[in-house]
Amino acid sequence: IFAVDRAWAGPTTVLVPSEDVLTLTVDLPFATRAQRLANLPYAMEDAVAEPLANLHFALGQEVAPRRHIAGAVRRARMDQWIALLAEADLDAAILLPDALT
Repeated sequence: IFAVDRAWAGPTTVLVPSEDVLTLTVDLPFATRAQRLANLPYAMEDAVAEPLANLHFALGQEVAPRRHIAGAVRRARMDQWIALLAEADLDAAILLPDALT
């Protein structure tokens, strides 16, 4: 069962299992969002147990100056979620680990 608020005009938020996402706060002392995104995998590198190329990284909300919530998920799992979103016609969705709700 899906709860849908038809009055909402923004992107759909889809909850994903938190056990599939490594969620951390990371320090990213870079001036631009592009620089923070480029350096995110290296900021999380010590916390993951597999090659960075096997993972998808997501930059979340800033919780303190230059400190962000960030997530890492296996690319194969992310591809499964993207396929499910496309099948449900939810291409412009925000994926959020359920523990963050």
